[in-house]
Amino acid sequence: MKNLEGVKIALCQMNVTPGRPDINTVYIVGEIETAVKRGVDIIVFPEMSVTGYFIGDLFEDESFLQDVAHLNQEIRKATANGIIAIVGTSVMGDGQKGEDGLQRLMNAAVIYGNGRYLGHTVKTLQPNYRVFEDDRHFYSNRKLAFLKNKHPSEILNPFAVKLKDGREINLGVILCEDMWHDSYPISPAEILAKKCVDVIINLSASPWTWQKNRKRHQIVKKLSAVCDLPFVYVNNTGIQNTGKNIIIFDGSSTIYNSQGERIFEISPYKSGSSDFIFADVLFLPEPMQDDTKELYEAMNFTIKEFFRNLPPEKRKMIIGLSGGIDSSLSAALYADALGSENVVGINMPSKFNSEKTKNIAKSLAENLGIVYEVRPIQEIVDAIASASSAKENTLTHENIQARTRMEILAARAQDLNCLYSANWNKIEAAFGYGTLYGDMAGGLALIGDLVKREVYQLADYLNKVVFNREVIPQECIDMKPTAELRANQFDPFDYGRIDKRGYHEEMVRAFTEFRKNPEWFLKLYKDDLLESEMKLEAGSLKKLFRTARHFIYDLEKHWRMFCNAYFKRLQGPPIPIVSKRAFGTDLRESIMRPHFTGRYFELREALIAKEPKRIAVYGGSFNPPGLHHREITVKLLEWFDEIFIVPCGIRDDKNSSKIVSPDQRRQMIELNFNDLPNNVVIDNFDLDNDNFTPTFALVERYKKQCDDAEVWYVVGGDLIVDGKSGNSEIQRSWKKGEEVWQTVNFFIITRPGFNLISEDLPPSSEIIEMNALMGSSTLIRNLIKEGKNYKFLLKDEVYEYIEKSNLYKN
Repeated sequence: MKNLEGVKIALCQMNVTPGRPDINTVYIVGEIETAVKRGVDIIVFPEMSVTGYFIGDLFEDESFLQDVAHLNQEIRKATANGIIAIVGTSVMGDGQKGEDGLQRLMNAAVIYGNGRYLGHTVKTLQPNYRVFEDDRHFYSNRKLAFLKNKHPSEILNPFAVKLKDGREINLGVILCEDMWHDSYPISPAEILAKKCVDVIINLSASPWTWQKNRKRHQIVKKLSAVCDLPFVYVNNTGIQNTGKNIIIFDGSSTIYNSQGERIFEISPYKSGSSDFIFADVLFLPEPMQDDTKELYEAMNFTIKEFFRNLPPEKRKMIIGLSGGIDSSLSAALYADALGSENVVGINMPSKFNSEKTKNIAKSLAENLGIVYEVRPIQEIVDAIASASSAKENTLTHENIQARTRMEILAARAQDLNCLYSANWNKIEAAFGYGTLYGDMAGGLALIGDLVKREVYQLADYLNKVVFNREVIPQECIDMKPTAELRANQFDPFDYGRIDKRGYHEEMVRAFTEFRKNPEWFLKLYKDDLLESEMKLEAGSLKKLFRTARHFIYDLEKHWRMFCNAYFKRLQGPPIPIVSKRAFGTDLRESIMRPHFTGRYFELREALIAKEPKRIAVYGGSFNPPGLHHREITVKLLEWFDEIFIVPCGIRDDKNSSKIVSPDQRRQMIELNFNDLPNNVVIDNFDLDNDNFTPTFALVERYKKQCDDAEVWYVVGGDLIVDGKSGNSEIQRSWKKGEEVWQTVNFFIITRPGFNLISEDLPPSSEIIEMNALMGSSTLIRNLIKEGKNYKFLLKDEVYEYIEKSNLYKN
């Protein structure tokens, strides 16, 4: 560092305006002029500080690039008073064309001094991952070297610059990724170190994510061990975007000594120039790491920057306040960053919203001091449901409520000339647990890259540190999350809390941030390593999944949900990136069907083979058997080794059982199920013996027949309702109903939106939710009798048999 002693360097931690080289040039020129007055020898600006880094295919606009070239000359002229300026900008390749037919363009650091152009260096290592796609627009040093049949080290050279005091120093200049060289075959910093430079200067446009700066310090430490040189890192601040993601730049510009120890650092998110004089100085103490504080600062900065780029009159946010934790956190973050006077909270209750959540929403608004409105939606929902024939307790009815709320938010936002917020989190985005054009709409998905644990973490931090009082009611933090779109509805995921991780959260992180698929899950589960790998509490998986079969079912269900929800994510608002991989441009997805690898199925088969044999007894009249019966049977095959279809005999309480002969029912049932796998068995005992076997007797028969297997009896959810009070249909109407309720294993089929509470369940039961099943035997018979179309409810062979035999028409 001896040759640098006394050199005064300014690090310009610049808030770059993407796509506005005119604004950026005015700022750069102003910083150079004031740096001259402060006696600065060298001033360094971030990567792409003239153009902005994330400006998409604007880099293909040659008029824009010519404008940048002209503005670069304005920067050159500003150095006429003896200062050296190193500026990140685009440089065109002297009229040479690239493979795309456009003029070659380089991401460069240009060195100006004494009003002259002293040269430029081109980025050597160009990232093409996550949101980065440098090779789409720029020629790298590696590519330029290849075109000249040279090695990059032959064209990567230091710059000798003369300072005001006559001293000449050698600068090794690199750009951003050039320092993150671990995954590349060459290290630009090491190449320059061998060419006798005095200092390595890195111009960066390096986004913030959790713990990224810690990794940077480690990288520089490793470089220093080889290069033995001081290292200057200059990063920009502000936000830029890809349309689907908000990229956060924290600055945190740093100077390191030759041992890789920090000797100067600029506070994160601070804009402007800071001066440093090279001398023998002590290194800085290691900072206290506080992940939650870093996250809060990033979110607060993002909100302020996002709205700073809007016209002043639009710098307000409307939020639908449900009383849940997601909207409460969003409201608190916006009020903190924008001021409470610029946030409007709207509670939009339906008949499903509890007094508890309505009171939480009101208390939150009062605590924040924001404008608060209550706009009930029930009349609107009823009108739309009536017009569309939507039935209550269906997904259709739930989505009508979500879209109604969006319409109110959108109308109020237009009235007030502002934006409205999308409050969904990363788990909801991952599994499509939201309504397209409903709660997934908005101007910004502020918490769209936060898992639920991080939502709680931030809410707790705001209360304890930022506001220093309970602004977000503790009741909101403690309660079980619910969408309140139907009675007794709760979110169907294993969420984490402040002090523990949730399984489905870590599943989403594995799918997105680490690109793991179900095969990875199954392998670790088989080896009993999944909990430790996902940092879950010991015993978590056993509490969630009674058997490997249950674990597999949940894994496959959520993998399908994850893959199928892309079409919703695609149409959502932009998401600020805070994790290792966020939905949006950061994670490139396509509309595809879910895929399971061959190895996955091998692991699956091996795990299920170790499980106790499971048998399903699926009884019913099947009079006639419809497609819905087949759908249920196919679903049962996911859960059971063998399925017994058990048509009941003639029942005194059901006249319909006497309409057709036992032989006709037998033939229709055979036609309906005959092409299913061999482990679907039709048990015609009752039809063959002109008998009706009540469930308690059926239980005894199958216990004897399958004494080495678990036997489960398939029932619809409607038979279970009011089980807590002893008034379920099973308990009331079945022979020995209470005994059956207490002793039988029930496999319960429910439809989406069906209200079945855990207190109503029999002692031994499992629930599976199926897509809305169309049809019933009663409906089919009625349609036939009325002469209406019924073919769509039956397998073709069954339909033809009914028509040929002229059944059910009288």
